[in-house]
Amino acid sequence: MRLASTELRSAASYAVSRLEIPSRQDLAPALAAFDFNRPIELHIRSTALLADDLRLLASNPTIKKLVVKDCNIDNDGAQALAQSHSIVDIDLSRLERNAVAHPWRNQIGDVGVRALASRNIIKRLDLSWSEFGVEGARALGANESIKWLRLSYCSLDDAHAVALARSKTIESLILSYNNIGEQGATGIAALARSTSIQHLDLTGCFVSAETTALLGQTRSIKELDLSDCELEDDAVEALLAAPNSITTLHLDKNSEIGDDSAVALSENTTITELSLFACDNISVEGWEALAENTTLKTLRLTLVEMGDAGAAAIAGNESITELRLTDNEIGDQGAQALANNRTIETLILDDNCVGDPGAMALARNRTLRKLDLHRNNIGDDGAVALAASVTLTTLVLSRNDIGERGALALASNRNIKRLNLRDNRIGETARQAFEAVREHYESLIL
Repeated sequence: MRLASTELRSAASYAVSRLEIPSRQDLAPALAAFDFNRPIELHIRSTALLADDLRLLASNPTIKKLVVKDCNIDNDGAQALAQSHSIVDIDLSRLERNAVAHPWRNQIGDVGVRALASRNIIKRLDLSWSEFGVEGARALGANESIKWLRLSYCSLDDAHAVALARSKTIESLILSYNNIGEQGATGIAALARSTSIQHLDLTGCFVSAETTALLGQTRSIKELDLSDCELEDDAVEALLAAPNSITTLHLDKNSEIGDDSAVALSENTTITELSLFACDNISVEGWEALAENTTLKTLRLTLVEMGDAGAAAIAGNESITELRLTDNEIGDQGAQALANNRTIETLILDDNCVGDPGAMALARNRTLRKLDLHRNNIGDDGAVALAASVTLTTLVLSRNDIGERGALALASNRNIKRLNLRDNRIGETARQAFEAVREHYESLIL
């Protein structure tokens, strides 16, 4: 029997021992073999568990967090777990990769959901890939302890959403890839009126301009995820038409939104964190408009095909401190424009086309603290220039073309605490130089 045990630090002040059990046959021996004097975070994956197995887990007073993924849990199993007086964090979902390849669901229905919801000690609950009725949703909405609830891929509709919106305690509600909104606006309207929900994820649901207008009237939601909802510009404009409480907005994989959305976002004064992954219909004019926003602090623009011109446009922003521009065909001109920015502290430029001239320009910047140039075209000249930086503390240069000269220069820098040089042309002399100062680094990857 092979067991993995590690020590973690929980949100509370006590330490948590994480225990991974490979199969149900190992369950009883594992629990008997460990003399735990501190709480357990228990993980079991891809093995069918019976109700008796779950009763054994429920009876263990040291288990605080239970992660049981791809274990084909049914109503009996859920009822058994509901007897626990110690487990406050339960994950009965599926592994994403397995769920795509083998799209079966847990057999947890209303009976099992009601049993779990009756326990007012659970703080976090994940029942994704289960299928239950409105009765189960009402029970979850009536629970008085759950703060974080994930119900992705559960075939939920508007009636489920209305029931869940009645909760007075749920602060984070993840409802991605359900049928909410398909029959109208009642479900999303109820969620928008919630006084407890601060984080709402409707990724892959049926969202329209009518329903984004309702969400735009929220006074409690601070983080909203509308990724992969087939939104168009009118829906984004409706969301932002009136002042609201939203400070973090995810619009990833909405390929139809374009410059009009960028203009609407540029005029917003509450959003500080914005993600537009794979929103590739925005032109340089849109990026120029977005750069005029003065409240954004974090901006993620992976796979938006902006190129050098788009990077130069965004570089003109004067409020952003964290910028991700992964995989955007940005070269030296874009990097040189970004180097002139004086507010960005974290810059992610992995999977682009930046060479030595771009790296040299970035090395002269005095506000950057973290720089990620994984898989670009940087050689020794660029590495030597970056080694002279007096502000960088984290530098990622994996999968470039850096040889001995560049590596030796980087080994002499004492400001950089986290350095990744994997998959370059580093020779033995440079490796020895790094080993001699390894204790200086918090993380060193060669």
